[in-house]
Amino acid sequence: MAAAGSVISMYHHPTYYEDTAVPLPNCMYGLPSYYPTSSKLEDRKAQLPSSSLQSLERKQEDILRELNGLKTSVQEVAKLLGVSLPRPKGKVSPTTCDFVMSASPSDPPLIISTLQHIMKQRGLAHTTAMFSHSSVKQPIPDAVRMQFQNFSKCSKGVGRAPIILTIVWKEVGDLPSLVVSPSGHNPLTGEITIARFLCRTFLPDLYGNLTPEESACVDNWIDKSLASSKERTAALKSPELKLAKQWILGGKMTLADIVLACSIVKQNGADHVHDDVRKWMMRIPGLLTK
Repeated sequence: MAAAGSVISMYHHPTYYEDTAVPLPNCMYGLPSYYPTSSKLEDRKAQLPSSSLQSLERKQEDILRELNGLKTSVQEVAKLLGVSLPRPKGKVSPTTCDFVMSASPSDPPLIISTLQHIMKQRGLAHTTAMFSHSSVKQPIPDAVRMQFQNFSKCSKGVGRAPIILTIVWKEVGDLPSLVVSPSGHNPLTGEITIARFLCRTFLPDLYGNLTPEESACVDNWIDKSLASSKERTAALKSPELKLAKQWILGGKMTLADIVLACSIVKQNGADHVHDDVRKWMMRIPGLLTK
């Protein structure tokens, strides 16, 4: 038994706070390197028989030489027979512009359907598919369905990819909306926003390719079109607008004509407008049926 007052040490550790060097690990795990050094690469090349490589190179050169000779022979025969050989076509990756638009059947986007008719008139091939969301309790009226026709049989423009417009009829908030990027699911909300996007993409002369002054004028008329009925009536009587002779912007149709005309049809119809205004509206494809 230890004497009283004596201290017994349970653990004994060496002191490291002096000049004693403490060995530290360089890495957690030690693994051999799998990257060959330059000397190993040279050794591998030396192991390959040079005669085999040279034989393969000679065979490749002979095949290329024979192909060039065959091509020359075919061209000479075609020249003697007066036959024109088809030119090799570059690789074309087919693309499809697929858009999904949600809209309310109680307030169908007339501007978008009018742009569809303009695309048909210009030969931009596109097709339309329609679906009903569970929020729609009543059948879609035939008049609404007829607004968005299937124009898949129209002639395809040169260099123009097919266009698919899928319409989902809904009765929810923030409509209409257009999904531009399905992967990112970034919707464009509002009929005017969608119309501007479609014009920039497929009908740039209506909005996208305008000068800054023309764009400002079109935006101004769009704002007037979305204002109250009283302001729209005043806009139609404006001395700047001579509908009997020209479009709003002058000698060409723009998005301003489409938005203003569609606003008149949706709010007041086309039966109680002036004859000059009706003639102007009749020039817009697909807006009026008679």
